[in-house]
Amino acid sequence: MAKDLSGIAPVIPIDRLDTLPLHRQICEGFRAAILRGNLQPGQQVPSSRHLAEYLEISRFPVVDAYTRLLSEGYFESRVGSGTFVSASLPGQLRHGRRSQSTTGGSRCLSRRSSLLPRFETVPWRHGWGPFGVHQSALAQFPFGAWSKLLAEHGRRPCLPAIHDNDPMGLDRFRDAICSYLRTARAVECDPSQIMIVSGSQQALEITARVLLDPGDPVWIEEPGYQVAQSVLLGAGCRIVPVPVDDEGINVTSVSSLQGIDSDARVIYIGTFSRVIFPSVRVSYIVIPPDLIERFMAVRFSLGIFPSYLFQEVLTDFIRAGRFARHIRRMRALYKERRTALVESVQNTCGDMLEIHGAGAGMHLTVTLPSGFNDAEIASQAAKYGLCLWPLSPCYMNKPRHGFVLGFAATPADQMAGAVHQLWKLLKNQPGQS
Repeated sequence: MAKDLSGIAPVIPIDRLDTLPLHRQICEGFRAAILRGNLQPGQQVPSSRHLAEYLEISRFPVVDAYTRLLSEGYFESRVGSGTFVSASLPGQLRHGRRSQSTTGGSRCLSRRSSLLPRFETVPWRHGWGPFGVHQSALAQFPFGAWSKLLAEHGRRPCLPAIHDNDPMGLDRFRDAICSYLRTARAVECDPSQIMIVSGSQQALEITARVLLDPGDPVWIEEPGYQVAQSVLLGAGCRIVPVPVDDEGINVTSVSSLQGIDSDARVIYIGTFSRVIFPSVRVSYIVIPPDLIERFMAVRFSLGIFPSYLFQEVLTDFIRAGRFARHIRRMRALYKERRTALVESVQNTCGDMLEIHGAGAGMHLTVTLPSGFNDAEIASQAAKYGLCLWPLSPCYMNKPRHGFVLGFAATPADQMAGAVHQLWKLLKNQPGQS
């Protein structure tokens, strides 16, 4: 609970027609706020002058109310700091916030929400440590250059962009992305086709709303991206899992697939969250020209326009060549770390883990022999500082147990130790010698 809220006036109802004196109304308002838990022990309250200005009354009744609350033990005064809700409240108020549970029966929920899988707080989703798939090599990111650009645009913002941005995104940012995609990814596109969104998940949501109706069949690889599964389930689609073999899908051909598409059937989605850092939440969609208007309509219904500041910073980051240099460095670094992980798994866990698709990316997939439960092992691993992502939840039918092992955030010289820790965990499973 934040305590530095002195500039925020609490809701104190005042009725000038009430026969109850104003200072008594203020006292009762503060007592009620404390009883409800809206004001917490140790939280600072506004000065008597600021509260009087906010309530548009004389300062005298506010001073009288504060004096009374101090004497009753609801408030305490700290010299040089101000007035605070007492850290030790009167006995009848020590139970804190009243219960907000509902007792009026079950709620009516939408059918759409019931289609979504239950959200669970699991250690591999938010944890940190070796093998985390959501982690990048943050220690290698040029935060110095990034912070300078961020400060520069914070000091001298583009006023028109701050006031009202294009639903498709900042023009010069889309130009920079277009140049990058044409050169580095062989994507045939024009800046007018690029839409900026808040993450690849929103890109999938917008695409589903434009193209799909409830009941439509959608093919999706099995095992697949859980977020994509959730988006499609939420749209009411009938998912058709398509099994993949050991070769999987050659991700290096994805860019050229859009480039050779002559019928505008490919919608290309890219994100900066993996390359920059996850909380940047900036992604993009390359939209076929005839669908731009519909994508804009759906985008506008979900949010008028994307956040402005990071678009400006990323534009300069790309145009200055820092983005390309960072990618080159990360490509070499991730190759080294991927090699270290593959060798460590083969040398240490070769009898228990089978590697699939170790050629590229920021993670690799391994499968377990029968008899292992990947989710249970992942929960145990969190206690030892390992962030294992179980493979079985990525399936919709007949799951295989294993892990998706991220390697981007673990230095190569630490990989063998992390894999050894995983081996010990596997050896300690029931039925293992």
